Amino acid sequence: MPLRVRLICSVAGALLGGLLLAFALTVWQAHDAVVRELGGALALGRQEIETTLDTLPPGSDPGDAIRHQIVAFNGNRHIAASLFDADGRPMSVSVPSLPPERVPAWFVSLVSGAPARQRIELPPGTYRARTVLLEGDPRNEALEAWTSLRDTVAVILALSLSAGLLAWWSTGRALRPLTSLAEALQGVGEGEYAARLEGRGPPEIRLLADAFNRMAGELGHARERNRLLHRQLLTLQETERAEIARDLHDDIGPLLFAITVDAATAENGAIRQDRAGTLEAAQGIRASVQQAHARIRAIINRLRPVGLAEFGIESAVENLADFWRRRHPEVRFSLDLDHPHAAAGELVDVTAYRVIQEAVSNALQHGRPSHITVTLKPESEPCTALLLTIADDGRGGASVTPGFGLTGMRDRIEAVGGSLTVTASQGQGFRVAASLPLALGVSPATNQTTDDVP
Repeated sequence: MPLRVRLICSVAGALLGGLLLAFALTVWQAHDAVVRELGGALALGRQEIETTLDTLPPGSDPGDAIRHQIVAFNGNRHIAASLFDADGRPMSVSVPSLPPERVPAWFVSLVSGAPARQRIELPPGTYRARTVLLEGDPRNEALEAWTSLRDTVAVILALSLSAGLLAWWSTGRALRPLTSLAEALQGVGEGEYAARLEGRGPPEIRLLADAFNRMAGELGHARERNRLLHRQLLTLQETERAEIARDLHDDIGPLLFAITVDAATAENGAIRQDRAGTLEAAQGIRASVQQAHARIRAIINRLRPVGLAEFGIESAVENLADFWRRRHPEVRFSLDLDHPHAAAGELVDVTAYRVIQEAVSNALQHGRPSHITVTLKPESEPCTALLLTIADDGRGGASVTPGFGLTGMRDRIEAVGGSLTVTASQGQGFRVAASLPLALGVSPATNQTTDDVP
């Protein structure tokens, strides 16, 4: 059921409950008033009949006096009087006053309850008149209650109609932004992140519109970042392929050609039984194969860290540090590696290594540091993440500009469910802190601590 209809039904139900309560209260008050009024009228009528009987001379026929008394009840609003003979036939009947409006019989019966009657027996004698019957007529009293109830119901119905129309208009006005929100969400689902909502209406709607606009903006920025990253990845992929092709062509190609030439020389030497020439050719082949092996190993190392799967991330990071020490002897590297092998998976290890590789490379290229510290250890509690920190004392900067390297690190870490924080201070270098989720909780245990000072 739509929210608008549900709200209108709720208002209608509350008003209907109020109407039923007003009806019950009116009936209860009318019943009390009718019973009290008829009871008083019957008591007064009985008193008048008894007074008339008391004023008659002893032994006289009360018929004529009672007939006059019955006629006196004509037009009475509450009592109908009747005189009956000894056989129960009416001798005189009063005509009560009828209400100016007709009251439904069911309502009269509801407010009057049991019939109100008073029977007065006349003194015994030889005259015909024997009994006077006084009956309460609740119709005039019921008319007052019926008029009051009718007016109350009319007011409540008018209020209900007004409240219903106002609620329908108000809810339609308040829920109109939700229609725009639904359309905007559908557009976002189809990839249209430029959709924005106007911040108008109640505070709740404005908060919802602001939250949606922020979400759409973040999604748009994320899509742009993904597009940029995709283009950069394609460019990098093509660059790496070109470099590998160039290395294979420039390095491995000549070596294979040299091997072919040396093999042909060895073959000719064997035919001529030239042992010295054959030996020299064989030695050339072995040297060329060794050079080709070294070049292939270097290419593989660019594609995947050598020794990471075989000897662990500590060995791979140490090899990386040795690689940079040979090229930057003026930089001091400090390694604090405490790696929970049983809890971290291969993907986490590769991600951590690539982040260290990128962070160290960035520091050496842009910061000109004298000291780089790499820390890798599990968090103390609740032992569900691997904490990685790379800090340097280079030039730093007032702000961090997200380039391809930083974006690549963040995407790598977010892909395994981790988080990345990069801070930079002027004159204090960069600090890259990452949290990588472990496969399972572990207790911190010292595996290895290395301080390598060149």
